[in-house]
Amino acid sequence: MLKKEVEKWLKSHKDRYPQGTVKYIDPSYMIRACPPSSDDAFFCATLATLAVHEAMSGATGCIISMRYNNYILVPIKAATSVRRVVDLRGVLWRQVREITVGLSDDVSKANEQDMRRELDALNIERERLIYKMASKM
Repeated sequence: MLKKEVEKWLKSHKDRYPQGTVKYIDPSYMIRACPPSSDDAFFCATLATLAVHEAMSGATGCIISMRYNNYILVPIKAATSVRRVVDLRGVLWRQVREITVGLSDDVSKANEQDMRRELDALNIERERLIYKMASKM
């Protein structure tokens, strides 16, 4: 769905960004492409065992989750009722950026690029709102 929206947006702004090319990389492939660690394999095996056990006992409409080092059943509606968001100025995101940028690359440069992208996104949204307001008049 996101890919179609991006394609639509790029086609409508083709005259502004003629040099750009977009490559779609499926994130699920990136996850499947690397072998699981022993911790991942153990965690997945445990989740699978518990899921089968709960399904055989008649539990439906729920997922297996871990909370405070205990496996629990969570109703699907409760699990999907709130969207979690990563704070882009928080410790978690900074650690992710430090890991993904790599030791040889400049972290401050990557942070600057992130801020530029965020500013560009805000400017695009501002232009969209101005256009929307102007079309209503």
